[in-house]
Amino acid sequence: MKRIIIICSMLLFGGFGMQAQDQQNKRPEQAQTENRANREAQVKQDLGLTDVQSTEWDRIHDQYRSRARSVRNSNEMDETAKKSKMKELKKFKNDNIEALLSPEQKNKWEEMKKEKRARKHGGKHEGEYPSKN
Repeated sequence: MKRIIIICSMLLFGGFGMQAQDQQNKRPEQAQTENRANREAQVKQDLGLTDVQSTEWDRIHDQYRSRARSVRNSNEMDETAKKSKMKELKKFKNDNIEALLSPEQKNKWEEMKKEKRARKHGGKHEGEYPSKN
């Protein structure tokens, strides 16, 4: 009886260890993709996007990521040109997102962006750091 309990315990705890190890062994790109998907799902839920808006949101972001990846991997542009192109792509993405949103959703989106900037800049208040406009 003791052997059965010991064997069951080993299998149970060994399984937890293997599961934790699997989480640690995930490739960074895979973990990053999962995190991004979770963040985007939360943002879409917080904004209360309709199914149509959600589909368009995904299309805009997929298009942005594809174009941004091309810019980052380009050997034909210097770093200054890449920064300029990325800034242009971000503006294009944000303009398309704002066109997609209702006035109430736009207000919520702006508030969410302000909160994100505040977290990114260590809790500094608006006006304490340069605007990205």
